[in-house]
Amino acid sequence: MRSTQRSAKIARRERLAPAFRIPLAGSELQALGELCAIQGQCEHLLVHTLHYVLDLPIETARTMLASSSIHTNARVWIEVLRAKCRDRSILETAEEAFSLVESTTKGRNDFVHAIFATPIGNMWMLDVAPNGAKHRRSKENQAIAVRTRDIRKKRPVSDLVSVRNDAAKLSLLLSKIASEFLPD
Repeated sequence: MRSTQRSAKIARRERLAPAFRIPLAGSELQALGELCAIQGQCEHLLVHTLHYVLDLPIETARTMLASSSIHTNARVWIEVLRAKCRDRSILETAEEAFSLVESTTKGRNDFVHAIFATPIGNMWMLDVAPNGAKHRRSKENQAIAVRTRDIRKKRPVSDLVSVRNDAAKLSLLLSKIASEFLPD
């Protein structure tokens, strides 16, 4: 028991603080992490459904969907399904999934490719977190996500849960499609 406590203490001590404080509540950080993990599920399911529909080796399906843009990969995916899948129910689910891709991707990018800042009127501020400083948590909805490529684009953190939920819905739809192609 003591060695477990000691290991946990060492792990906490070795964790480095980032250059700037992340002004998110614990639940917001959790939703951000879940969004990233769900994105991985969606990418995995796009590859596997393509593998099933075209009866290709999985590596070939991965190569076909090798773009760094999930929207580009989803466009290839839906075109293949439209051309090769004859099951109307699966196609309807695929169209519903595809319609979610753009908003989910944009929403994910608004949070994954962002810096999290404290709003001050029409401006925002990054808080310096000196190494070793205790990382304090904000109250919910106190931060904004500012896109790193275009700092004029800001999104309230309160949108994070709906973006995470859209990604989860997309993963469920893709899983439903994939399961249709699996043997019993």
